[in-house]
Amino acid sequence: MIERQDDVFVLRGGCDDLLTARPLGPIWDMSFDEPSLHEALAEDDREATFRALVELLTRSMRPTIIIIEDVHWADDATLDVIRFLGRDLATANKWIATQRRAAERLQRTAFVVFGQSLAIQHDLLAGDWVAAQSAARQVVNNPITMENARTAATRVLAQLLIRTGNPDAKTVIQDAWRLANMTKEPAHLGRTAGTVAEYVWLGGWMDDAITNQLLEVLDQMKLQSSPWYVGELALWLWLDGRIDAIPVESPPPYRMLGNGEWEKAAEWFSERSIPYEKALALTLGDTEDKLEALTILDGVGADPLASKVRSQLKADGVTGIPRRSRGAANAGHLGLTTRQNEVLGLLGEGLTNGEIADRLYISTRTVDHHVSAILNKLGVNSRKEAVTAASEAGNTP
Repeated sequence: MIERQDDVFVLRGGCDDLLTARPLGPIWDMSFDEPSLHEALAEDDREATFRALVELLTRSMRPTIIIIEDVHWADDATLDVIRFLGRDLATANKWIATQRRAAERLQRTAFVVFGQSLAIQHDLLAGDWVAAQSAARQVVNNPITMENARTAATRVLAQLLIRTGNPDAKTVIQDAWRLANMTKEPAHLGRTAGTVAEYVWLGGWMDDAITNQLLEVLDQMKLQSSPWYVGELALWLWLDGRIDAIPVESPPPYRMLGNGEWEKAAEWFSERSIPYEKALALTLGDTEDKLEALTILDGVGADPLASKVRSQLKADGVTGIPRRSRGAANAGHLGLTTRQNEVLGLLGEGLTNGEIADRLYISTRTVDHHVSAILNKLGVNSRKEAVTAASEAGNTP
């Protein structure tokens, strides 16, 4: 059902119970006022269905809410659509809400965790890595987390640790790879293979046997018509020189990168507020583009890729390359992380949380978390007191 209210655009659909399960039931419910979407569903054309759904959602400039009811009965195809939308609608005026019937406490909690795992994926894409890592650990460590949610959260946690250069990354990605292979589900296997391939490209896991497995998974994803998983995995294998070209089955941004259209790819990711992938695209450009990428990467704390970019710039003879923030060296005696020290320095400049978020390419919510942590660690009650305490301690962000 489609509701066109004055101030919001609502798409609503419900999952069928398991006894009469209908694949993509919620999307069928949304399609009856949309001929192109209904036709794609009737022809069982998954790619056309996704295109029609995205076109429907992006047509309206009003805030859009997608409501999936009775999500505890969702079939695998519907869960794939939810994940797909979570990636493609990473914008401020699009939301996905899931509803489930009142049930036993364990079931309610389980589906809260499932919803949380979707939010973690969004935070990862949006560059809110502090929030994503904290939430991912909660899901992974929750004893009642469903297998699918735990597998997805473990992969996201691994990706965050890889991208931030955390020494625990290898242990967690090995665990994520084990879980994905146990499920045998394309969604988990394909995406986790992409994360492993990224780690290999960044130099964290050098193993020819793993590379061969990744190539096998790529072939599987092609046969199963899973374009996003093909694109994500192929990108890292292509950058690492393991394949000659990005497959044509890949979604637009990956094909753009493979065709040398990195500017278009950067714009695609920028329009969807996905900073890390935007920076990755910019690294394929000229010196100015690499320097812009470096600013973004330092902002989200992506040290391994930032280090790669600095090495490329140095090899190209570029001088005056910005150094990584000195926060890591100065924050230790105060118990602050590098990012918290950066936030503290910006507090000293008198910036609001919103202004800090813009400067560091993170969300205001993440800045709120950092400010609260800074006040707690310094034992003070206000932003001004925090700046004063740091100054008296000789801290120089």
